[in-house]
Amino acid sequence: MRKLHLITIIFILLATIWLQFFVKGWKQDRIIDWDTMIYYSYLPATFIHNDITFEFTKTDIEKYSRRFWAIRSPGGGLVVKMSMGMAFIYSPFFFIAHSVAQPLDYEADGYSVPYQMAIAFGAILYFAIGLFLLAKLLRKYFSPLTVSVTLLLVALGTNLWYYTAIEPGMTHVYNFTFFILYILTLDSWLKSPKVKLSIGLGLLCGIISLIRPSNTLIGLLFLLWGISSWDGFKERIRLLLRRWDRLLIVALFAIAVWMPQIIYWKVQTGQLFYYTYEEQGFFFANPHIIDGLFSFRKGWFIYTPSMLFAVAGIFYLPRYIKGVTLGISVFLVLNVYIIFSWWSWWYGGSFGARPMIDSYGILAIPLAAMIEQMLGMRKWIKISAISIMLVLFLHGVFQTFQYYYGSIHWDSMTKEAYFLSFGRIKQHPELPLFLKKTDSDRAIKGEYVDVPQVKGLKVLVECDLETVNSDSTAYKTSLDGVEWGNPYWRYKDDFKSGKYSFYTGKENNTGFNAFVVVKPNHFYLIEVWKKGRSKDVFLVVQSKEPHTFYKSSRYVTERGAKGWKKMAISFTTPKELPNDTLELFVYNHSNSRVLLDDVVVYEEIKE
Repeated sequence: MRKLHLITIIFILLATIWLQFFVKGWKQDRIIDWDTMIYYSYLPATFIHNDITFEFTKTDIEKYSRRFWAIRSPGGGLVVKMSMGMAFIYSPFFFIAHSVAQPLDYEADGYSVPYQMAIAFGAILYFAIGLFLLAKLLRKYFSPLTVSVTLLLVALGTNLWYYTAIEPGMTHVYNFTFFILYILTLDSWLKSPKVKLSIGLGLLCGIISLIRPSNTLIGLLFLLWGISSWDGFKERIRLLLRRWDRLLIVALFAIAVWMPQIIYWKVQTGQLFYYTYEEQGFFFANPHIIDGLFSFRKGWFIYTPSMLFAVAGIFYLPRYIKGVTLGISVFLVLNVYIIFSWWSWWYGGSFGARPMIDSYGILAIPLAAMIEQMLGMRKWIKISAISIMLVLFLHGVFQTFQYYYGSIHWDSMTKEAYFLSFGRIKQHPELPLFLKKTDSDRAIKGEYVDVPQVKGLKVLVECDLETVNSDSTAYKTSLDGVEWGNPYWRYKDDFKSGKYSFYTGKENNTGFNAFVVVKPNHFYLIEVWKKGRSKDVFLVVQSKEPHTFYKSSRYVTERGAKGWKKMAISFTTPKELPNDTLELFVYNHSNSRVLLDDVVVYEEIKE
């Protein structure tokens, strides 16, 4: 049992490596993208373009605009919106990739496959360190079984797994590890405030806050960690006053971490401290705490249900560890308040309440207390509690794949959308009909208005496969100029409605087609009924020009009588279509008979 935590960590890391290779984000340039691209941009600007001012981006705006998103300050200089904390963390992996890129015949531009892979595996390295540190922390107080279960719940049952394996460039796995290291170091420092521990705490405070300034809140634990009474708090104040010299060391080394950022701001903006988020800010008088915790858009407990046990475990903490309940409770309350006071309390395109991930190392402590308590309960209560925890854990893992496949939308989920997707990994074709997006322009001002992503649908064309045209070459439809399929393959012995259906099989696997004129930037939904044993039947939409637009689906949305099933596909056309005509057809990728009937194409209604 002593090695159980090691076996657990190895399993977690193997699962994470498998997920990374399953996704292969480095092949699609998905690692260094969006927020990660901004965090990372300091490195190629400094060490490849030799220009931290980012003025080189003006020489070829079209080339650099996708990778460098610097903003113009009032002083005239370009400045990166995100602070440079993550650039420090990426740098060892960047330099390794930079040294091998050309020898491996990749472009040494900072963005080719070696750089993407380096960031991806850097996240796994930090993840591994964080898990070992967390195990070290928990083993002081809890049984081996409790430690292993806690590691599994935190690592795989939450959105931490997603942000380690699929979006590894984001800040969260790194701060997850730094938070745990901070707790271990602080605990040692409070017992014996040595110089080296003071230096370590200063560096940790500096990098944690530089990565995400709101995480400066963790400094509060200097006052509250290990405190369980008013007398204990007064003694803590006396300790800090008595060891002011050690606190000074902590402060100086924290400032030292920030100095490159301060110098950069001064050079680029003329100010020592510069707020790069411009009109974006906090609404502390109007926090969205209930939404942040329970909403179907991004609710923490909805998309990370395992953390319900962590919060409940706070009540059992005093039984297992003395002096941490107050610190963890106050930190959790204030952290939730700050996070969900941000103007975009849902944090844009993200899986669940991602800013909460940073503190999972701290919340693992009450989670472990809850698990230890459950393991000591009466048999039937224990079985019930563990069963609930197992279900929530598996649901958390399942939701990771749902989010990856688009069944959970990145920023527009609603209650209706959530339950439409419930239990489905792949995105339901009708999901966009239930999504609501918050108007960002108004949200920045503190006004929250949700707008449906698709206002409504109308029938564009439908065909019941009952009536043929005058020369019997195609089926008539409800829309003039559009004809469907070839009546030669009319089938009269089975049908969904009317008297006929359409036969597909070995002799005719793509004959069920039509050409439809569509509008740019519009949502479309196509439905058709099928009957047959083969699962290799696809609804396909493609442009006339090769590689311009293509989508296929074999998603079944409804099961009817006598073996008939409704297939559906949905898509939004590009804003710029080289040709406004798309071909719609069914592809039977098998030799078995599959019948088709009653096809309908819906088009989005726009004002």
